[in-house]
Amino acid sequence: MNKLLNLIIVILALALVAVILLPQWQESRPVKVRFGCDSTVTATVFFVAQERDFFKDNRIIPEFVFFADPRQALDALFQGEIDCGVFPWHLILKRIAEQQETVKVFISEDFRSSLPIDAIIMKAQSRISKLLDLRRKKIGYPNQVREIMPVILEGAGFSPKDFNLLEMSNRELIGAVNQGSVDAALVLEPERYRALQANMPILVDAALAKYIISPYPGAAIGYTRPYLMKNRRTCVRLKLACDAAIGFFDQKPEEVRKILEKYLGYQTDELSDCRLPDMQKLVEINKDMIKTFADRLKTSGVLSTDIDVKSIFVEPVLLKP
Repeated sequence: MNKLLNLIIVILALALVAVILLPQWQESRPVKVRFGCDSTVTATVFFVAQERDFFKDNRIIPEFVFFADPRQALDALFQGEIDCGVFPWHLILKRIAEQQETVKVFISEDFRSSLPIDAIIMKAQSRISKLLDLRRKKIGYPNQVREIMPVILEGAGFSPKDFNLLEMSNRELIGAVNQGSVDAALVLEPERYRALQANMPILVDAALAKYIISPYPGAAIGYTRPYLMKNRRTCVRLKLACDAAIGFFDQKPEEVRKILEKYLGYQTDELSDCRLPDMQKLVEINKDMIKTFADRLKTSGVLSTDIDVKSIFVEPVLLKP
């Protein structure tokens, strides 16, 4: 009888230890996170966090999933195929207006006119000197800006009907201009810098900020609300890792460009002076500017309804360590 009682006591003690230690072990174990990325500079924070061990320090095992079209990335997020990603702001707002689904944003990226991320480029020795000269001609643009090309042209005083617009991937646009497939193209970094290195003239620099809103809300990083609620501790780790990466941005931009070259498959020093977006941590995001941007898109017909931007951002209390 005593042996049975002792055995029961041992079993209960082990069960108590398991109840106490199991949650701690689950919280401390490395967690795999699938990140949706594209081929522009907007996903750089993920690459820096990996390369500088900020993910490792916060027990995150990243898997980078690249999408040529950010709409596919956004679909993948809500279908549970990726956990976190970087998405153009206008697509996040459009998703809310059309499907009542929101990305919970914890980082925002601005494109500033003082540090251009985009440009309308032309072939070397082109006779085109102003946007008006492109009327009835072919303009290429990256699929990241499909919905807002009409807004850009509207801001410049034109209609989309004034031009022959052709969509392609950001990385194809320089070749398309040089080969004469298009007469000019709107490109995003790092292709803007590569165009400059190839002595391709810039017709309009920082077109997004110039013709829509300045600074231009280029992209945002986030996840879905269900993911946040189910994986709050992981989201805390994500914030810590990405905030550390943003700090590295400010300190060593030249190292950031080298990391970008590695992860996007460019040659060494090919992006040595590529422009990087202005990264804003959660508490730094200019929410009024996002609201102004949403209102601008509604006026232009991109959005069908007013957007309450307050629901987009992660509540800071949820991301406290």
